[in-house]
Amino acid sequence: MRTPITLRLDADLLAAARVEARRDSRTLTNLIEVALKRHLGRTGTDGPVSAPGQGAARGQEDAGVPLDGASGRGP
Repeated sequence: MRTPITLRLDADLLAAARVEARRDSRTLTNLIEVALKRHLGRTGTDGPVSAPGQGAARGQEDAGVPLDGASGRGP
């Protein structure tokens, strides 16, 4: 089942994502979903990492963490 969500992105990041989605002839939703799946595949995460409400503080979920995995940390 697909679940709609609200996602806040920096305006420049959103614009770049829209351009990339158009370039790949896909929807913005599909671009984000594929990027997230790739990131989770690289990190070995195959499900929720914590119970709902027990993750990062509200509004801090992925602050500053690029979806492409370029976090500056090792592999």
